[in-house]
Amino acid sequence: MEQKKYRPQGHEFIFPLVFLIMGLFLAIFITKTYIDDKNFYSIAEHTTATVEDVESYKSGGKHRHTYYRAYVNYTVDGKEYNGRISGLSRSRAHVDTMPISYDPNNPYQIKYGTDTSNDAGTIAGAGIGVLFTIIGFVMLIYLIKDIVVINRLLRDNNYTVCDNYNIIPSNISVNKVRYNCAEGTFYAEGREYKCKSKPFHPRKNPYEKGGSYKVYYRKDKPDVNFFSTEVGNTPIYDAGDFSYADKF
Repeated sequence: MEQKKYRPQGHEFIFPLVFLIMGLFLAIFITKTYIDDKNFYSIAEHTTATVEDVESYKSGGKHRHTYYRAYVNYTVDGKEYNGRISGLSRSRAHVDTMPISYDPNNPYQIKYGTDTSNDAGTIAGAGIGVLFTIIGFVMLIYLIKDIVVINRLLRDNNYTVCDNYNIIPSNISVNKVRYNCAEGTFYAEGREYKCKSKPFHPRKNPYEKGGSYKVYYRKDKPDVNFFSTEVGNTPIYDAGDFSYADKF
C-alpha cells in the first residue's frame, strides 16, 4: 500500500517567502546603495549647479509619493555640462541653484549635495531587512516542522472521524480573498478535542455538508492532530479501547 503523504498547498509558502524575499532585497539594496554612495562621495568634487527646469513624478507602488527631478547646468574645468538629479523633495528641487557632487573622472555622473549618506538611516533600514529575513526564515522552519508532524500522523495511521464541524473564516487572505477552514470536535481517549483544517479557498471547499472526514492524531497526545479531507467512517477498535474519534 502506498504511503500517504501530505503535500502543502502553494498559499502556505506565500507569507514565509514574501518575508524572506522582501527582507533580503531590502537589506542588500540599502547596504549596496550606502556603499556606492560612500565610494562616490569619497572621490567626488563639488560645485554649484544652476537649475534649468523641474518636473514631478510619482513613485512608490500602491502608496505613491511625489518626487521631483531637476535638470541642471554646471561647469567643470571651464566646460559646461547638463545633467539631471532625481528623487528630490519639493524644497530641494524648486531653487535657482543647488550644491552637487561629480565624479572627476566622469563629470556627467552627478549627485545632489556633498554627502547625503545617512549612517543611522542605513543601519535602521538594513536592520528592518534583516528582521524581515529572520521572520520569514522562522515561518518557513515552522511550516516545514508542521509538514513533518502531519506526515508522521499519516504514517502512524491512527485516526478517527469528525462529522461535527463548521466552516469559518481563517486568518489567511490571498489576493484579498479570505480563505476558510473547517473547525470541529472529535473524541479520542475518552475525551473531546478540537480540530481545525488547513485554510482553503472559499470556492474550493473540500468538506461537504453532513460529511465525515478523517482526523489523524497522536494517541498519547490527541491535541496534535490533522483534520484531513479524506472521507472516512468511524474506525472499529478493540473492546479495551473505547476511544472512537480522532483529533485535528
